[in-house]
Amino acid sequence: AESGQELKARYDNERLEQLYTEAKAVIEAEDPLELVKDAIRSLGYG
Repeated sequence: AESGQELKARYDNERLEQLYTEAKAVIEAEDPLELVKDAIRSLGYG
């Protein structure tokens, strides 16, 4: 059986992996600000 500490560590690692996957495009973008600008333009601004 897993200890509480091991369970938390596993959960944290899974959560970090999920968050990284969701943010990967921004994290690895040459210029993340361009992604922000594009998102703002897609809303009809700029």
